[in-house]
Amino acid sequence: MGMKTRLAKFLSDSNISSPQRGEDKGEGVNKHRILSLAKHNRRNPTIAEQKMWALLRRKNLGYTFKRQHPIGNYIVDFVCLEIKLVIECDGGQHNDVVDSKRSCFLESKGFKIIRFWNNDILSNLDGITIVIKQNLPSPVLLAARGAEQNFLSQMGEDKQIPNGIEKDLL
Repeated sequence: MGMKTRLAKFLSDSNISSPQRGEDKGEGVNKHRILSLAKHNRRNPTIAEQKMWALLRRKNLGYTFKRQHPIGNYIVDFVCLEIKLVIECDGGQHNDVVDSKRSCFLESKGFKIIRFWNNDILSNLDGITIVIKQNLPSPVLLAARGAEQNFLSQMGEDKQIPNGIEKDLL
């Protein structure tokens, strides 16, 4: 039984919505079912997802990425929670209506989304790497944001920022 057949059987047996089936069941989706589908997807990656994971794993680009990670009622292919960056590998199974709804939800939660076609991942991984690196913040920017958060948390919620210290460092 091929991967697509196993996925179709898994989805029909568990009554889970999937962008691959062009479905979106909204807010009532069972969290256990989402986690089961994410686990299934991690165990059965496409070839493009395997190549992308080889690029993103083990902090190869300086950040920790997770694969097939649930966010709300959606499962994203790859995400760096630290910088709120989602990377999607799109093949022929994607549905523009569902992807648009999903993108709106993720963007409302502060995530930036980068989408790549599977054939681009398979044929031009160097170009994909360049695009991803262009969308990563510099370590200096992250350090400044971390220092700002630390400063504000030490001051407490009821404290005001002293004159001369700007809240936005950049």
